[in-house]
Amino acid sequence: MLPTSRVADGVTGSDGVPEEQTLPGPPVVLQSDYDADTVLWADTQATALSNRDIAGLDWDHLAEEIADFGKAAKHAAWSHLRVLQMHLIMYELRPERRSNSWRMSIRNACRELQFLLAASPSLRPC
Repeated sequence: MLPTSRVADGVTGSDGVPEEQTLPGPPVVLQSDYDADTVLWADTQATALSNRDIAGLDWDHLAEEIADFGKAAKHAAWSHLRVLQMHLIMYELRPERRSNSWRMSIRNACRELQFLLAASPSLRPC
């Protein structure tokens, strides 16, 4: 957990940037609870990993997030592949309906697939 000072809202310096002012009372502790604020949680976990702070790691949620990251990459690749296949089929079967939007969609799906496969070669089929 990361301790911080309490800050007065709306107090700005001569340069217009908010100034931090300590208010009376106990310090506010930012929670790195996964369910409360995933961005703060991710920052806290990244810091713990960088510092090799094993005790500060949320192992269960880290494993879940890493698995989800891989699933998201696979889903994106399949999604672009489906769009590419459908538009290529329609492009071939309906020449009278060929349009710039289909050509752009085909080109975009190819580029996205190339990017995903370059970043994650394990997505390539065997």
